[in-house]
Amino acid sequence: MTCSQLASAQTAVIDPKTLRHSRSPREIANATTALTSMNKADCLANDVLTVTLSNIVLAGGYFQLWATTEGKDCQADTIARTQKFCWQISGDIIQSPIDVSVRKLVPLDDDGHAGQEPDVVTPDISICDAPLQAPNQVTLQLYPFDSNNSMKPAVAKVGLTVDLIGPNPPTVKAANAGDGNLILDWSGSNPTSIGGYEMYCAEAEASADGTDCQSEFIKEGGEPPAEYKRGNITSGTATSGTAGGLTNNVVFACAVSASDLVFNRGKLSNVVCGMPLETTSYLEAYRAAGGDAGGGYCAFGRASSKGGATAGVILVALGLLLRRSRRGVA
Repeated sequence: MTCSQLASAQTAVIDPKTLRHSRSPREIANATTALTSMNKADCLANDVLTVTLSNIVLAGGYFQLWATTEGKDCQADTIARTQKFCWQISGDIIQSPIDVSVRKLVPLDDDGHAGQEPDVVTPDISICDAPLQAPNQVTLQLYPFDSNNSMKPAVAKVGLTVDLIGPNPPTVKAANAGDGNLILDWSGSNPTSIGGYEMYCAEAEASADGTDCQSEFIKEGGEPPAEYKRGNITSGTATSGTAGGLTNNVVFACAVSASDLVFNRGKLSNVVCGMPLETTSYLEAYRAAGGDAGGGYCAFGRASSKGGATAGVILVALGLLLRRSRRGVA
């Protein structure tokens, strides 16, 4: 994202690095992406984007912030009175900074049609369900107006990404038993657009046909339930992950949700079931079978048979003989 400044009597600069969000914490790892991206969680929380202007020259006029998804010249669009792809973000600006609800930045559809009307300061939460099927690139533009209220060409621009849709879920192939956990294997996601995965499990319930692989909380295509999150992986190339904190010998219904690079969570995958099982180590099995050796295969246990005692006496005798022979040589 770059800023541009055009020659004008009225001027100002927007530096993307100075953008700030009111919602904290925000789950967007990359610093630059975090500043210039808005996800669905931001929209639902009515996050406020603070835009700071520098090198301001008003020259008796004022500024307005406008947005477009098509790289349109909002001055020409406004003069033509079409306003199909441009919409006003702020009122008259004579000082910095400017606070903008991120909901104001949401276009109405993937065709880039204009978002909210300028007199709507905080759009309704329903805008967060706008039918957007892909990330939308929105250009925030700063337009000067002279003392005659005449709109002039934009003096500053900054590119933003409005992304409200999570990625498609992977296909979960198996839930392999572990001690207090299940190891889920999956395939089918596009790693270049995936930021990570989350595993969700709840106790399975008996279904009408007598099987147990279902849960009222874990449903294919449903929203990921935060209270049943059992683990996560911050890698888009992962094909397996561990769902932990589970009770052994209990059947669990599990699914996986993928998240994109701005941490929009997708729907739940298909549901698979598994049962965590207690793992018995070799040493535990050995002792349970009557073995009494010490820990580790480099240790020796105390002899408990006559043969063992005899062997101990022979070793001591051999040691004494070796000691005497060394003295004779000396």
